[in-house]
Amino acid sequence: MSTVWIIDDEPAICWALRKNLEVEKHDVHVYSSAEPAIAAIGRGGDPDLVLLDVRLPGMDGLKALSAFKERIPQLPVIIMTAFGDLETAVNAVQGKAFEYLTKPFDLEEALQTVRRGLYQSQLQIASTSDSTGVTRSGLLLGQSQAMQAIYKQIAIAAKTDSTVLIEGEQGTGKSLVAAMIHRFSSRQASPFLPALTMTDRDLDFDAELFGERNSDRSVTLTRTGLLELAAGGTVLIEEIGNLAPATQAKLLRALETREYYVVGNSEAKALSCRMLFTTTLELERLIDDKEIDSRLASQLGVHRIHLPSLREHREDIPEMVTSFLMAHPNMRGIKITDRAIQELQQRDWMIGNVRELKQALEKSAIVATGGVIQVEDLPEERNDFGMRQHGSTRQGQLEEAVRSWVAERLAATASEKTLNPSDLGTTGILYDDCLTVVEPPLLRSVLEYYHGNRVAAASHLGLHRSTLRQKMKRYDIDPGP
Repeated sequence: MSTVWIIDDEPAICWALRKNLEVEKHDVHVYSSAEPAIAAIGRGGDPDLVLLDVRLPGMDGLKALSAFKERIPQLPVIIMTAFGDLETAVNAVQGKAFEYLTKPFDLEEALQTVRRGLYQSQLQIASTSDSTGVTRSGLLLGQSQAMQAIYKQIAIAAKTDSTVLIEGEQGTGKSLVAAMIHRFSSRQASPFLPALTMTDRDLDFDAELFGERNSDRSVTLTRTGLLELAAGGTVLIEEIGNLAPATQAKLLRALETREYYVVGNSEAKALSCRMLFTTTLELERLIDDKEIDSRLASQLGVHRIHLPSLREHREDIPEMVTSFLMAHPNMRGIKITDRAIQELQQRDWMIGNVRELKQALEKSAIVATGGVIQVEDLPEERNDFGMRQHGSTRQGQLEEAVRSWVAERLAATASEKTLNPSDLGTTGILYDDCLTVVEPPLLRSVLEYYHGNRVAAASHLGLHRSTLRQKMKRYDIDPGP
C-alpha cells in the first residue's frame, strides 16, 4: 500500500480519484489547497505520490510543485490542469513533474499514470534547465487536447539533447515548434539557425551547412558553416527529404560520431550543436519513396513530434483568430462576427493550415467595412492554389481555354485532310502537345507555392520526386533560390 495525496478544489474529481485509488488499496489524503498539504510534510505519513492541480486557491500548483520537490526531491508529482498551454507544460516538465494530465482526462489513464509513478517513486527525475523568467511565446496557440499534447512533447524534447524530427503538413508550425524546443532548452543562450533545403544545388547547401575552404595558390576562400556558427546552440534543417543522398550520409556521420568535415578540408571538426529536422511528409513515406537514407531514418525515428492539421483541432480557431487580430499591426482594432468565426471553423484549410488562416484574416481585414469582418468579407475557400471550391470561375475559364485550343488543333488537322484516325500515323500527338502546354505552368505554380520545396510539390502533385525532377529538366524549370 502506498500513500497518495490529491490536491484539487474540484470535489467530483477528488471523489472519483480517491474512490478508485482506495480500491487499489492506497492510503489517500485529499486537500483542497496546497498550503496545508505542504505544511503536513514531515509530520508522519509523507506521500509516495501527489496528484496536484495547477489552479488552486492561494498558492498555485506550479509553485506547490517546486515546494514539494524542494522537500522531497524523489517524490513523483502528477500535474493536472484544465488550462494547458505551452508555458504550463514546460514549467511542469522542467519543474520535475512526473507527468502532466489535461482535464478532462480518462480515469484509467490517470490511474495508469499513478501506477507508473509509484513504481518509479525512488527514481530522481533529472532536471536540465531552469524555467525562471520564461514567458508564454504566443507563437503556438490552442487549448485543445491535440495542442496540449504538443506542448507536453515540446517540454519533453526541451529537457533532453536528442535529435528530433518534426512532422506535419504545410503551415502547421513545424519551424515554430523547433524554435520553442530550442528556447526552452539548456541551449537557449546560444544561436538557433534554420537551414531550408529546397534546390538541387546540393554543393551550395553542403557549404552552407558544413562550411567551405577552397585553396587556389595565392587565394584562400573560406565560408563558415551553420554547424560552426551555431556552436553550443541548435541547427534546424527543414525538409530533410530534399537533401541529396551524399549530404544525408554526411549528416548521418555527424550525428553518429559528433564530427563533420568542412567542404574542401580533410580535418574533422567537433559537432557541438544540437540538430532538429522537419518534414512535410511522414518518415514512413520518405522511406517508401526512397527519399531518405534508411540509416538516417533510424536515427530520426527515435524522437518524433507529429503536428496536427488545423482540421484536427478546429476548436482552437476562435482563440487563434483573436490572437492574430490583436498581434498583426494592420489588423489591430479589427473585430469579427461570431458567424464569420463559425465559417472559418467549418473550412478544411487543406493548403496552408494555420498560415492559410492568417492570410485569410489579412485579406478579410482589408475589405471589412466599419472595422468588422463579416462572413461576406472572407475569401472563398480554396481547394487548390486559389481555385474556388464551389463553381470555380477560373476552372471554367481553364476548361473553356482547353476546349478552344483543342478545337483549333482539330481544325488545323482537318485542313491537312487527316480526319481519319487510321491516317494519323505518327502525327497523332495531340495529347502530348496538350501536356506540353499545360504541364509547365502547373509545375511552376506548385513549385512557386511551396517556395521550391520539391518534396511538398511532388506530394501535392501525386508524383514521385524523381518524376518531378525529370519533368523540371524537360521543361527547363528552375525551382528558384
